[in-house]
Amino acid sequence: MKELLYPPFLQWEVTSECNHNCVHCYNYWRKDTEKNIDIGDHLSIAKKIVERHPVSVVITGGEPLLAFDSIKSSLRLLKENGISLSINTNAVLVTDEIAEFLSELNVSALVSLPCSEPSICDEITNVPGSLDRISKGVKTLLKHNIRVTVNMVVSKKNLDYIYDTAKYAKEVLGISRFFASRVSKPIN
Repeated sequence: MKELLYPPFLQWEVTSECNHNCVHCYNYWRKDTEKNIDIGDHLSIAKKIVERHPVSVVITGGEPLLAFDSIKSSLRLLKENGISLSINTNAVLVTDEIAEFLSELNVSALVSLPCSEPSICDEITNVPGSLDRISKGVKTLLKHNIRVTVNMVVSKKNLDYIYDTAKYAKEVLGISRFFASRVSKPIN
């Protein structure tokens, strides 16, 4: 058995860049950071993570799928070293190719679903048509047998839609795991 070093659970922000601009996002600094991290940098970080022998790593961002091509070899390295993986995503960029790769590595997904009401979802993400694109991504993940959990960050904008969003997640998307978490005040 490998020696367990700390921390046993890591969250790795592979990019601060995002294709949504959610009003509740804690990554208020994302526009001020360098956008392109190359494959070598990600692989170097992954090797350092492996040295620590964590139990699991959550891949997060920004939107981690914006860096998908850069992190593929890193994800494979982490998995080959017995590390459990999950990804926090808005699912908009999920394709069959991405879902198939994640499925091969047994990666689970936590998907941000701001609201089941399209206009409120768009208002929160600041992206038109976001509910349809999130839903399409979730369905693609499920088609490839990826365990998906939905998280709704609740604010005054979507408070009245918690039940409807949970129902949408279950009945329309086929999700059995739904979380609603309260929005945090930004540090800045």
